[in-house]
Amino acid sequence: MSDYQRWVALSCLVASLLGTAANATELRPETVAAFDRYIQATEERMAEDLRHGRFLVPDELPDGARQQAYSQLRQGQFHIEPLRTKEDGKLIPVPAGIVHHWVGIAFIPGAAISQTLAVLQDYDDHKTIYKPDVRESKLLGQEGNEFKVYLQFCGKSLVTVVVNGTFDIHYTLLGTSRASSKSYSTRIAEVENAGKPDERELPVGNDHGYLWRLYSYWRIEEKDGGVYIQVESIALSRTIPWEIAWLVNPLVRSIPSSVLFRLLDSTRRAVQSRGGASRSFSIQAVASSSLNQLASLPLCAPGKRFSIWAAKSTSYLAVNLEALARGVSLCIECAHLSIDELLSPTSARLEDTFLKTHSESPTHRARGSLRASRHSVHKLAADLTS
Repeated sequence: MSDYQRWVALSCLVASLLGTAANATELRPETVAAFDRYIQATEERMAEDLRHGRFLVPDELPDGARQQAYSQLRQGQFHIEPLRTKEDGKLIPVPAGIVHHWVGIAFIPGAAISQTLAVLQDYDDHKTIYKPDVRESKLLGQEGNEFKVYLQFCGKSLVTVVVNGTFDIHYTLLGTSRASSKSYSTRIAEVENAGKPDERELPVGNDHGYLWRLYSYWRIEEKDGGVYIQVESIALSRTIPWEIAWLVNPLVRSIPSSVLFRLLDSTRRAVQSRGGASRSFSIQAVASSSLNQLASLPLCAPGKRFSIWAAKSTSYLAVNLEALARGVSLCIECAHLSIDELLSPTSARLEDTFLKTHSESPTHRARGSLRASRHSVHKLAADLTS
């Protein structure tokens, strides 16, 4: 059998297995009851955290680890991790369903809690803020801190999934520097043939089971010269047929993390652009830091931001510029690039260093994009260091 024939055979096998997953399934009452039990146990844990002063994830850590976690967040890192609520020390079984429970936290430098709430509550514009994950959005009604919202989500992996959802959202102000919200899905309907003339909703609870419930819990705290945003997301979907578990399980584990990353990143960018918050994650002079210490500072995930290390005299500027170069991730070490070279719009050092660092990635080989990136870097770096 030739390589081409093997590839065709494998493609047919994958297609047939995906067909198994694409069969409609029904949301069972016992699945709903187990999910509700999971939510109740989770909210009891959240209430317990608040009673003991644990507002954000890092607050649960010992002093040293907590300070380090907050420091990493202020440097621009995201903290994202899966969670699993237990009841009396035991996992809560969910028959014929899977609970996807994740938490993510980020820091928005220079922002205020009012600016952050304004973005989160601008539901008519969520389709712009959170695209492509949110295709349509609309505020259906509001009474004080109670909101009713329509959102249409779109997710792409092995298949494209579009769902319509309505949500009841309640905000609580906790003093002048803290706020929280709870978002409960009240209706989730899968959309078949989205964007086509024969687009239609499948019966609620009798679809492919990609998403049956979606609950979200936000916590916002203003301190340390900015705002920390934390979102805890709990979703319910169908179980994965054993025939394709080997293929789909890795996606099931990675997709929620990617969605949370985009959610936090989009929220931060929207708050910064609307509220005039600092576009840099940190701009600080470190007079006596060694190059090794600077190199050890964490960089964000590729494809979202890039970090520039610029040296001037005996001090160092840590300048993280967001969302430039069409998603390119770039690191230039201080020893290789002076501030004068960085600010030179005709310098090729930026491009050359980048190509040496990222020569293995096909996505990062477009020199035209890098030249445009260098121009953007020059303009912003000049503004930041002037």
